[in-house]
Amino acid sequence: SRFGPSHLNPPPATSAMTAGPLVSVEFDVACTVEQGEQVVVTGGDPLIGSWTPEKSKVVLRPDASGSRWTGAANLEPETTLLFKFVVLGENSSRWEEEIENRKLSPVRAPVRYCATFNQVGKVDQLQLRSRSRGAPRVTVPTVTAAGAVEGEVAARAPEDNGFNAEVDRDAQAVSQAMKKRAQLQQALASGDAGVKKVDEEAARALALERGAREQLAAHGTNLRSLTAEIEAAAAARSDRAAEQRAAAKCLEEELLAVSKAAAAARRRIDA
Repeated sequence: SRFGPSHLNPPPATSAMTAGPLVSVEFDVACTVEQGEQVVVTGGDPLIGSWTPEKSKVVLRPDASGSRWTGAANLEPETTLLFKFVVLGENSSRWEEEIENRKLSPVRAPVRYCATFNQVGKVDQLQLRSRSRGAPRVTVPTVTAAGAVEGEVAARAPEDNGFNAEVDRDAQAVSQAMKKRAQLQQALASGDAGVKKVDEEAARALALERGAREQLAAHGTNLRSLTAEIEAAAAARSDRAAEQRAAAKCLEEELLAVSKAAAAARRRIDA
């Protein structure tokens, strides 16, 4: 059987390239399986099957409860590892389909990767630890890069103090990078909020402008109408004034004729 006794406590799988010292990577995943199923690590590296889980050399073993599975692999330093956990049965496989590819990049020191099958964010801190006595422990926020899954990575350095110092420097660099990333995210969020506020103010300004233009157009229409009415009234007054002047002239002529007739009558009387 593919999952016989030889897989219950397998030694760390080793990369085919062994030109230099290798780096140990331990995998620890919480996963519930059925009878006869096994958890393996598969991914882009040939050591883990080149995305063919049946060919992976990293076969995990269960703990006493059967709910956590652990195993190890020895990789070339600076290896960038894209991978997933897969549950294999005799004639079936169950992948982590709810998440993107998990990622370890780059692997410089012995690490332990902890996660929960098919879930993101169960572990909310990235921990870099040293096994040496007195060595500081640095805890920083988890990085979720493109195609990566949040998890706990614990770096374990040997007893050599120089190596521990290098691990500590790497931990401090990661901590600073995380702080910088948080600051950039905060600045980006603030910038987005500022842009949104500017857009809202611009929209309000455009609405006010449209309203002002509409009011101005309405006032212009009213003004033209009022001007026409005034001009019509003025023309009507001018016509009435002309009529009144004509009537006054006729009356004046009639009075003049009456005056002349009266004068002729007086002369006749006097004669």
